[in-house]
Amino acid sequence: MKNKSLLEFLSPERSILRYMIGTATLTVVVQILYDLAKEPFGIYGGLALALLLISIVWLILWIDQRIQDKRTRLKLEDVPIKAHPGLIVMVSPQNKDVPLKVVAHHQPALRHCWLVATKDSLQTAIELAAEIRRNWPAVQVHDAELSNLVDPDYSQGTWQRVENIYAQARELGLKEEDIVSDITGGLKPMTAGMAIACLPRNRPLQYLKTVRDKDGRPIPDAPTVVMKISIKG
Repeated sequence: MKNKSLLEFLSPERSILRYMIGTATLTVVVQILYDLAKEPFGIYGGLALALLLISIVWLILWIDQRIQDKRTRLKLEDVPIKAHPGLIVMVSPQNKDVPLKVVAHHQPALRHCWLVATKDSLQTAIELAAEIRRNWPAVQVHDAELSNLVDPDYSQGTWQRVENIYAQARELGLKEEDIVSDITGGLKPMTAGMAIACLPRNRPLQYLKTVRDKDGRPIPDAPTVVMKISIKG
């Protein structure tokens, strides 16, 4: 807080909590000074109340400052990801290539795979589930949930779908760190819903990196590179 004025510290743009507390504190202090001016003999009670108020306010502000400092220290890192036993994949219409590459990356550890589909990608998801079973018989594809389709234009559905999958995974004996969600497929609202379900709880999140040539064009036969989005504090 050094080199910062009190007005800046209590600015609503910096922290609405500090602004509300600062405004309330100023109001109470003015009232105490007014009461003391009217009744000087009540000075000890007024001072005790003022000291108590100041102590409580600065304790709250100190806690808030610690939270703000922690948030500013957080950063995202993209690092290669190891194979996981659980995988959640968003399915795009007529695109099985990306999900298959992601599933292949998590072999031989992968045991459970959930497909998040929309009404437009349902047929692709059904074909994808069959192909995963054929190529990797040890992987259990939870395609019964394909009846629970999400709306690609809203993030809420995908968020709830991912939360339900984590609840099911707990019943299967999987820990949250055992499951990774892939955000490569799907529209932006679906990506947002999946990210909101994962990042605040530090659940593993990944994407398939596009390998490009020197001119920025994707290289079709480049090796698969799957990256983990990690929060560092």
